[in-house]
Amino acid sequence: MRIIHCADIHLDSQMTSYLDSGMARKRRKEIFNTFCSMLDFAQENRVDAIIIAGDLFDTDKISMNTVKAVTDEIQRHGEVTVFYLPGNHDRKDNIFRGCNIPDNMIVLSGEWSYWRLNEVYGVQEIRTGQKMPDETVILAGCVLDEYTDADTYDHLQLPENTVNIVTLHGQIYENGGRNNADSIDIRRLQNRCIDYLALGHVHAYQDGRLDHRGRYCYPGCLEGRGFDECGEHGFVMLDVDALSGVIRSRFVPWAYRRISEIQVDVTGMTDMLEVEDTIAERLYSESRNSDMERIRDTDGLDIVRVILAGDSFTLEDISVEHISERFKDSFFYFSVLDRTYKGDGQTGYENEVSLKGEFVRTVMASQLSQDDKEYIIAMGIRALAGEEIVIE
Repeated sequence: MRIIHCADIHLDSQMTSYLDSGMARKRRKEIFNTFCSMLDFAQENRVDAIIIAGDLFDTDKISMNTVKAVTDEIQRHGEVTVFYLPGNHDRKDNIFRGCNIPDNMIVLSGEWSYWRLNEVYGVQEIRTGQKMPDETVILAGCVLDEYTDADTYDHLQLPENTVNIVTLHGQIYENGGRNNADSIDIRRLQNRCIDYLALGHVHAYQDGRLDHRGRYCYPGCLEGRGFDECGEHGFVMLDVDALSGVIRSRFVPWAYRRISEIQVDVTGMTDMLEVEDTIAERLYSESRNSDMERIRDTDGLDIVRVILAGDSFTLEDISVEHISERFKDSFFYFSVLDRTYKGDGQTGYENEVSLKGEFVRTVMASQLSQDDKEYIIAMGIRALAGEEIVIE
């Protein structure tokens, strides 16, 4: 049996904090298309079920056009059962008001519900405590809210002889945390016969050991939206062997665009060409070392922000506009932030075993004023770099 675990898709996010209205609108469409392409992948690869572990939508005040577009797409992929667990962003009982929920879509409620997954007989809801034969896969889920307490976890009842998958949305805490809609007390889920805990809420891939039997996993968001969601994004594919009880999982990169934030230290650089060449090398290295599996065709235009840092004493001026102009056409979005500082010019060289290092140490040990030291160091480093020096 094959199951996709995804979460935090956040359809209809505004994304106007750094994109203009046109680009934000395009990104919203791309994120919806990524969701649709995941459904295509599931049907083409005979995936039995998809678990959406919360926050399919960015808000519970979503437009009806978006809700209908989602339900239409799910209905179009009728061979795949979609389990949808509302999260803290889209938790609302009537979010599907006015829409026909497809037969292959199951919206999990506030209380524990249990579903038997069978490759032959399909999906069947079962009762708590109902005896299940071996070689059975069970999915259980519960929507956490402000009334969640210890009793909520105690009400989870799973057979010991079945393969058990549980889905929840929230931040796990090993020391209990708070009892609210965004917190999951992982200690209370231990030793409850869980084989795989399918979580949502954390926007980066994470997995770990739950107890001696099971493990937990956050697949991360399906598509990054801002610079707090850099790196690879996608979903988790589960291959479940009901006979042996073994669940094998792998992360599948699936985002249409990759978001990167690259920091470049300009300390000791003497001209903007050196800065730009260093940025180019970092951008190339970032692309070359990416774990992205370009499963689908993309336009190759990702979202990048470069942060300039370090001591810019040896640089006359930093033009972020000039840097942006050089690189912007290679990306969907490209920006530069100047977070450098003007130091004394010795940073990066004072401990260096080199001619520059010896020069800086000699000047700093002299009896000259601090202003003279900084000026001489700046001019000397530029001279050592082969630049023409004009003494004013």
